[in-house]
Amino acid sequence: MTAELARLVLPGGSVVGADFSREMLQTAARDHPGIDWREGDALALPFADRSFDAATMAFGLRNLSDRAQGAREMARVVRPGGGLVILEFVKPPTTTAGRVYRTYLDRALPTIGGWISGEPAAYGYLSTSIDAFLSAAELIALGRDSGWIDVEIQRLNLGTVAVLRGHSPD
Repeated sequence: MTAELARLVLPGGSVVGADFSREMLQTAARDHPGIDWREGDALALPFADRSFDAATMAFGLRNLSDRAQGAREMARVVRPGGGLVILEFVKPPTTTAGRVYRTYLDRALPTIGGWISGEPAAYGYLSTSIDAFLSAAELIALGRDSGWIDVEIQRLNLGTVAVLRGHSPD
């Protein structure tokens, strides 16, 4: 996502990618030179208050030990009124499509992904972690409780993925 944002940024703008994994950053820097990659913990971002116009996170919220702290940190480093966006899996809805998706994650994805990659445990993790996903309502509450304003959500992929949007408070 960082590389795509860097491709879209306006002239004179910049994008900074951050991750706590040095190995992930080394791979990112190799694959996407020219982007400013920084090592940092999402629970204590290594950036000054109000130093960015926007902050995003893609499929990382579920890995944080304190999701609310991660959302507060995003707001802290963004100027007042700046954009905040989290792209994350959410609990599948109880619709037929949601039940089919859950079956796919529980059975098909670990089998197919494990066969292709040789790492079935890596794909089994996703299906077992679904129960820890937030619902769409819980994701909205997380944004609001973390001080975000103008919070809204858009569900994608048959309701299994959500884009949480808001703004940094004044």
